[in-house]
Amino acid sequence: MKLKSKLFSILFVLSLSFIVAIPAFAASSSYDFNIVVAVDGKEKGNYHTLDIGSVSAAGLAYYTGTSKDYAASKPPGQNVSYALYKDDSGADTFYGTVSQYVSSTSTPNKVDKFNEAFDKSPGAKSSKYYLVISTKDTGWKISGEGKLKQ
Repeated sequence: MKLKSKLFSILFVLSLSFIVAIPAFAASSSYDFNIVVAVDGKEKGNYHTLDIGSVSAAGLAYYTGTSKDYAASKPPGQNVSYALYKDDSGADTFYGTVSQYVSSTSTPNKVDKFNEAFDKSPGAKSSKYYLVISTKDTGWKISGEGKLKQ
């Protein structure tokens, strides 16, 4: 009888853990980018599924070491902006912009990290959310990756 009780307790705890873990896994969507100026998720077909509620972007970025001919000899350090939109019929809905500073000394081995919440929360579940990731044109290539989290 004790074995049955222990087995039931273990199965109950595992089931409860699984139920709690499912929303945590379902509530994020990954992104990655390589830019000199900008990348538009809508143009690239890179959409994210988000639910109702607050959204934050968390990730990293760094200079790749690659630059255009007109770039200064060293990366300047600059902000990268992440704008969240929903692809709607007619005008797309804007949910705000978060920003990350990429230091002049960042490299693939020394990345700059961030975690910021967007101003406006999605009001509907949809698979049509996208990011526009941009920076000023300094000629230096920036790469990054991260997740949209709820």
